[in-house]
Amino acid sequence: MNNPIIIRPRGRENDEEILSSSPPDKPKLMEGGNYIKEGRDSARSTCIIFSPNEEDEVGALGKYLQIFSEHKVNLLYIESRSSLRKVNGYEFVVECAPGGNLGAAIEAVKAQCSYFSIISRNHKNNMDSVPWFPRRIRDLDKFANQILTYGAELDSDHPGFTDPVYRARRKYFADLAYNYKHGEPIPRVEYTEEEIATWGVVFNKLTELYPKYACREHNHVFPLLIENCGYRADNIPQLEDISRFLKVIGLASLGAPDEYIEKLATCFWFTIEFGLCRQHGELKAYGAGLLSSFGELEYALSGKPELRAFDPAKTALQKYPITEYQPVYFVAEDFEDGKEKMLKFAQTIPKKFGVRYDPYTQSINIIDSKYQIEELIINVNQEMEILMDAFKKLKN
Repeated sequence: MNNPIIIRPRGRENDEEILSSSPPDKPKLMEGGNYIKEGRDSARSTCIIFSPNEEDEVGALGKYLQIFSEHKVNLLYIESRSSLRKVNGYEFVVECAPGGNLGAAIEAVKAQCSYFSIISRNHKNNMDSVPWFPRRIRDLDKFANQILTYGAELDSDHPGFTDPVYRARRKYFADLAYNYKHGEPIPRVEYTEEEIATWGVVFNKLTELYPKYACREHNHVFPLLIENCGYRADNIPQLEDISRFLKVIGLASLGAPDEYIEKLATCFWFTIEFGLCRQHGELKAYGAGLLSSFGELEYALSGKPELRAFDPAKTALQKYPITEYQPVYFVAEDFEDGKEKMLKFAQTIPKKFGVRYDPYTQSINIIDSKYQIEELIINVNQEMEILMDAFKKLKN
């Protein structure tokens, strides 16, 4: 069954028509049929991917369609395609309309196939379910506006809450980020003289403090930012310049339950934003929030706040303020220690699949079959052989 079969509702000629004609609150089939992007009403449909047993390959589609018919489940979309999980195998993708006895139909299909996966957040408590998440950079545009907080919003206790000029400027920057789409050049910002002067004061003060308070890694790369990205007291660097130059937590979050997303966000806050580590017996800052605020940088290392050992499982439960200095900071023994602990914590997230970033295609691969793991092992072994051969030649 090499050629894919696609059955669509009558009158729809191609995928572009399906995408354009679907109402905004109806789930839409994503590229390749792998995942369903939920609309405003995520209960409208459920997508299922499954592979028939080897002995059932002839006439398998009719067999499974009969199961849905018996349970009075209407199918909005049916597709067959080559399987990524089984050599010379194939799989079916079906989108089920709400109604009928969908739960019983799912269990019946699951009992009679070699691979089964639900692609819907409507079934996020089911370990057979794989929620939709972005797998390519351009997919980020599809849900970029689904954010925890919008940058233009301010709590009443924020210092700039009553400043109309500050609020207007903050909204301007927030709108740039909110409306940005992948592939577009990052907009270049014209900063005011007052903003540049403020930047200069902060820049000069921070560069005085970095040798004493910043971690070794930051002090090592900061001169590169000055040389390549326009970091100067009289110039605010443009994000596009930094993005062109720079090219564990993100992967860990893909497909994770909602409560773990919040835990990972908290760990991000206490590491990437406000993390401390030990180097040569001294406390150093590596969090961007600390390294960009000379007041909090000095405060964090003054002995006044509470310091705790970095343990992701405990750190993830810590509440934190966003409009004042942190009362608690978490300290990693070193960079590698913090990274290892985050990797181990990520392994505790309940998921029935693994994810891997492919730098060649700049996409996320889902690993949920033995065949895929075997292929990865073969590729890793080939890379290791090349490295070992090069190492031996250099050694000799």
